[in-house]
Amino acid sequence: MVNFLDEFREKYSFYFIYLFAIASAVSISAMTVIISIFFVIYFLDIKSNIKKSPKDFALFLYFYIWRIISSFLNGHFAGFVSNFFHGIWDKSSYVFLSNIKIDKEKIIKFVNILLLINSLILLYALAQKFLGLPSLFKTLFTSDMMRFKGYHSHPLRFAGYYSSVCIIAFSFGLFYSRRYLYIFTFLFLGLLLNGSRTYWFSVVLTVLLVSFIKNRKVFLIVFLSVIVYIFSFFMVFKSYTDRINQAVNISSYSSNVSGSHMNLRLNFWKAGFDIFLKNPFFGTGGKITDYLKPYMERGEIDNTAHCHSNYITVMAENGILGLIILLWIFVYFIKKYFIIYRYFKDNFSKAFSVSVMALFVNIVLAGLTEHNFATFVLWGFVSFYMGIYESYLKSK
Repeated sequence: MVNFLDEFREKYSFYFIYLFAIASAVSISAMTVIISIFFVIYFLDIKSNIKKSPKDFALFLYFYIWRIISSFLNGHFAGFVSNFFHGIWDKSSYVFLSNIKIDKEKIIKFVNILLLINSLILLYALAQKFLGLPSLFKTLFTSDMMRFKGYHSHPLRFAGYYSSVCIIAFSFGLFYSRRYLYIFTFLFLGLLLNGSRTYWFSVVLTVLLVSFIKNRKVFLIVFLSVIVYIFSFFMVFKSYTDRINQAVNISSYSSNVSGSHMNLRLNFWKAGFDIFLKNPFFGTGGKITDYLKPYMERGEIDNTAHCHSNYITVMAENGILGLIILLWIFVYFIKKYFIIYRYFKDNFSKAFSVSVMALFVNIVLAGLTEHNFATFVLWGFVSFYMGIYESYLKSK
């Protein structure tokens, strides 16, 4: 059995990594299958693997264990264990991929496949929108042909994944090879066509931060280039200015909810704070859905999924300790990858290190106005990428 596992890690694991690069762009189910394969391989040699696994995965465990405790203390006994495993599964690839055999060439192939498949999907989406080409499996825009959503059902959830791909392209373009900057320029068009203002904001700020890390001259060039790019986009695609107008102008969401998108977000945040204050330490102990229903019935919000903020949703659901652990996770990993970035001298390792750091920065910023800590298509991909990086570190 040990020989089989070693042979898989040595000779075959990278094929599944390449498949994951494709699967992440087209199918959540396929992502889950591939992650499950790595889980089985990890579990079959768990005694050896667990000793080599990244110890800082414990931070995610702390968060979800506290969720169980919070649920239990609030009397929510049904389903709290399944909620734990559902949440931790999204982040588990960080561990499952941390002991594979991988080198620079295989990582470059993974990045190339990832960027190629997303570029081809965007290209075909543009052909659907502007040339009327037929759909392959599904339409790559929303039904009104306004928001690019790829092969994922929800444009905002897709934006979390897609923004990560854009950031990887930019990081490798800035620190490793300029050709990735050309790919980023094309992929960034898809992000703007996606229409998710949350990720417009987070990606632009993340790109500027990565540029500043490179040097101040690059920061200035990128800053000016981004302004010109975005201005040109809205000049050509004038209909997308509606996404900006809706943020501040009155609009109707349903029969009993109206106001600007910003006012709606403020109502979600206010509701989250109100719920948090009812039990500041333990929180509600469960999904916030039931607690948001009165606010929806009064016409203050238009759904009860979450509070449209990682931080406010976690505060309401798991109290102040839950928020502290969440912030600890973000600060720890951003600091970790930045320190490693500074340690490396070669361009590839710098690019790889800063790209993982930038993924966390993007999540932190987007999390101000969106609850993306429980989004599988985002975290399934990011944790997989973290696992590959961990294996790469062990090869150095």
